[in-house]
Amino acid sequence: MIMDWWCEMSRLCITLSPFSPDYSGASAVFYDLNAVIVLHDASGCTGNYTGYDEPRWYGSQKAVYCSGLRELDAILGDDDKLVRRTLAAAECVRPEVIAVMGSPVPMVIGTDMVGIAAELEQSSGIPAFGFNTTGLKYYNHGVSQAFLALAKRFTAKTDKQVAGSVNILGLTPMDYGLEENAQDLRRYLTQSGWQVLASFMMGGSLDEIKQAAGASVNLVVAQSGLELALWMEEQFAIPYVVYTPIGDGGEVNRYLREAAYQRQNRVVHIDADNGLGRLLIIGEQVMANSLRHELTARFGLEDIVVGCLFGRDERLAQPHDLDLPDEAAIRQAINDRHHQAILADPLLQQLIQNPEKHRFYALPQAAVSSKLYWKEIPRYLSPALTELMKTIAKETR
Repeated sequence: MIMDWWCEMSRLCITLSPFSPDYSGASAVFYDLNAVIVLHDASGCTGNYTGYDEPRWYGSQKAVYCSGLRELDAILGDDDKLVRRTLAAAECVRPEVIAVMGSPVPMVIGTDMVGIAAELEQSSGIPAFGFNTTGLKYYNHGVSQAFLALAKRFTAKTDKQVAGSVNILGLTPMDYGLEENAQDLRRYLTQSGWQVLASFMMGGSLDEIKQAAGASVNLVVAQSGLELALWMEEQFAIPYVVYTPIGDGGEVNRYLREAAYQRQNRVVHIDADNGLGRLLIIGEQVMANSLRHELTARFGLEDIVVGCLFGRDERLAQPHDLDLPDEAAIRQAINDRHHQAILADPLLQQLIQNPEKHRFYALPQAAVSSKLYWKEIPRYLSPALTELMKTIAKETR
């Protein structure tokens, strides 16, 4: 535990602000549900989630609470206070589910959030979930844990598969930012002849989660949805496609139909060694892979490398793709002489030492730059993103 803590501490940011942590990711999953969400902390982590990691918070009336953890509570290990306050909130809100999240202090003192959730459920009769989040891992870890917990609890096996139906896995504001992006994706799939059976999670509901086992295919639009896709394949034999539809949607409709008909999974990327990367795309791995695929398949731009900010999953990676676990690794990659151009969140542009040697294209991601560029996150299914890719391909040949 101490060595893990030291390894995480060695990744402290110097120039960049910290990226969205695991407790924010788990909280964002429950945000769409009729839920009481409690972050077990003094107040800073709750404020970090609602103020900086959750674009939907402003103007909303969602039940997101802080436990008000104090120094004496931490010293004495007073979990009863958390239980009492959460039960009081549940009495007022009457939620469908309760979710309690850990933070750095509960991690240090060894608070059992899963055990506390069991106590809450026993006392209230409301399904409760506890997550031993620490704030030391990125948001996608929390998202993945929350997806799996909800599916394992509520998604029921069925013998009736709904023909032409799809689940969307991995929709969070940390990746998609705008609610319009989630709405655009659902609308695009519907207009392409698909019935969206369930969305995990933006725009999703508990009723959708319960019926998700009947889908013909899963569309994984972010790395955080992959473990859920693997679990659903094992439990319900649902194949999956890993791809984020962008621009005009590309060929995602064909990929989904082939996967559903052939019962075979597909990770959409260019099956080639893309060299050392005239273009470096830095960001969430599935989105970055999808951008690379479209730039190569549609615009003929080759020699593209992906830099993975939130973990390099070997199942999704090409040989020269980079794992960028901390600011030092990002700084080294972004200044590599092989990269003529960089496509990344605008917050990373300040790390470039010689701007005249590296052309920079901005694509904001909420998990990276938070509210600094929320209003500049583009509509992913739009001509604007197609034009951006066209410009990058033209100027990077």
